[in-house]
Amino acid sequence: MEKMFSLRAHAAPVSGFCPWENQLVSADRSGTLIVWNLSTRRPAARFRAHEGQVLSMQPTRFGLLTHGRDSAVRIWPPGAAENSKGGDPHPIFEMPVNALNFCNVAYIDGADGTALLATPASVDSDCFDVYRLSPDFSLARAVENQAPKQEQRGADQIEEIGAPPGRGEGIIMRLAWAAPDLLYVGYESGALASFSLSPEGCRMLWLARAHSPHPVLSLALEGARVYSGSAAKTLLVHEPPHEEAVAKHNLGHYGVQCFEILPHLYLAGFWDGSVAGFSRDWQQLFSLERPHEQIEAPESPSRKSLCLFVWSAPAAPEQSRRDRLRSRRAAGRLLFVGHADGLIVAYAIDESSENGLLES
Repeated sequence: MEKMFSLRAHAAPVSGFCPWENQLVSADRSGTLIVWNLSTRRPAARFRAHEGQVLSMQPTRFGLLTHGRDSAVRIWPPGAAENSKGGDPHPIFEMPVNALNFCNVAYIDGADGTALLATPASVDSDCFDVYRLSPDFSLARAVENQAPKQEQRGADQIEEIGAPPGRGEGIIMRLAWAAPDLLYVGYESGALASFSLSPEGCRMLWLARAHSPHPVLSLALEGARVYSGSAAKTLLVHEPPHEEAVAKHNLGHYGVQCFEILPHLYLAGFWDGSVAGFSRDWQQLFSLERPHEQIEAPESPSRKSLCLFVWSAPAAPEQSRRDRLRSRRAAGRLLFVGHADGLIVAYAIDESSENGLLES
């Protein structure tokens, strides 16, 4: 299995990807965003979005939402990438958030043109807030400092000696919307909680601790199912309204830090930098390893993979034959893997192949 191509422009470790305006955007730990032309494999635009690592990126109806370690959430307007050629563009919206941990923020479209934004709480990192964002960018806090019900803690849980009483499930690690009225939250303790939002308020539906004591690192949704990866080798599958996991899988590597779901394939990235593909019946199909391209000095940045993203090429408008030939390189699904030395490697995903990746 061979890689398709590499993208080289980041001077810091790659921290994430997302699609925006039919282009691929990558972010790094310096706060830089790069918009890529996948036909030429070169940056189409580049700008500094944050003073520190970009933790979250998501396209929205308002523009590109980014969230950084500089304790800010910003929204960049459509066309910001083009405008960046004359200098860094200006966000059309900005709000402060709690970024004491590395938790993401989660956005989802709501009713009447509004949107919901879940963030770590302003007061406590083990709680969350939910804001309602209006089309005019006015904010209203819908949920404040929400934590799991303390009575849900089991008698069999062991507290550390000297730990403050009632500290709950530890800091929030991951947030994921399933619907505008359903939010999943992963905790440092290994707990996964489901919350229901309504005009009457927010209430916890269930809380499961099958990952404990290993922190939740990743959340992914497929229909009614929620997949959660932890600092251990375990990936759990929950199917509401059941509190207990309906499936538990040992993926063979510690730290399931990212997880992607395809119709025929599961993809997982781990702390050791490896990326593995699994069939829908959880047989490992392949493991991606980055080849050594040159002799490296001991002080060189780590080559470990840090994040992955599946890109689906947008429907192309009418093109000339020459343009069609150039864009064929970027056609279909591509798996992008971001590395700690700033390199991005792309692999072609073959929808008809049993092993999931295109063989050369």
